[in-house]
Formats: sequence, C-alpha cells, structure tokens
Amino acid sequence: MIIEEYIKNHLEYKDGNLYWKNLVKGSRYNGRTAGISNGKGYIQVRVAGKAIYAHRLIYFICTGSWPKDQIDHINKDHTDNRIENLRECTRSQNHMNRNDKPGRSLPRNVYLDKSTGHYRVVLTKNTKKIGIGSFVELELAELAAKEARQKYYGDFA
Repeated sequence: MIIEEYIKNHLEYKDGNLYWKNLVKGSRYNGRTAGISNGKGYIQVRVAGKAIYAHRLIYFICTGSWPKDQIDHINKDHTDNRIENLRECTRSQNHMNRNDKPGRSLPRNVYLDKSTGHYRVVLTKNTKKIGIGSFVELELAELAAKEARQKYYGDFA
C-alpha cells in the first residue's frame, strides 16, 4: 500500500501523460512529465526504486486498482497512454492486437507453403494453432485471415 499512496500523492494523470506533483518543496521536477522511454516504445516511471510502465500507472490512477494481467493499447500505439486507449486484457488477447512484424511481406496469419505454393492461414489462440485453410490466391488468404481474426479474436482483432 505504500507504493499506491506514493503514486496517488506524487503522480497526476492528464491527457495520456503523467506529471510529478507534491515532491519536496521547490523541487524542479514538480509539474514535469514523469517517465522515460525504455527504448522499446514504452514509457516507464521510477516509483520507489521500481520501474513501472506508465500505462499500468495510468490504469491504476484512473480505475483505483491494478490490472489483473496485462494492458492493451487499443490503437497499437505504445506511446498513446490515454485512458480511452487502454484496456485490461490477457496475454493472449494482447498478442492478438499487435502490429505486423517489420519486414514481413505477407499479411498477418498468412504463410507460404513452399511445397505446394499455396498460402496457408493459421491463427493462434490460447497457445493452440487453428488452421483456417489453404488458398491459391494471396488476396483470398488475406480476406480469410481477416475474417478468422474477427471471429476468433473479436474486439482484439
């Protein structure tokens, strides 16, 4: 509970950012943005010697409770920490709502089967692989992948 009290007393949320407040009288940090980039696109704030992701702190400040598992950035932008863009989720759901890997030429969940030259659509849900089908045309495979993500991933597609 000590860390929660510190957060409530010394961090203020406004428009997707955290700001320091009520630090030692005359502190040059009062009113300044809290946190720094961790080099992977996420902002971290040091609280009582512990680095905590800003999106988790914002979720706590706005809801009054810590997330049970993970926090998802709905628009996939890790720097957009507005509370409207954050939602609690499982690890599996968080992996469903992510950007394609850089440099990948095929759409998400579409793989080229080199033995047949067909495009295979495969999703993963709760560590289980789900085969959707095999397609001669890339456009059909992409459409099938999109529909399957909507069916199996719902809001996290």
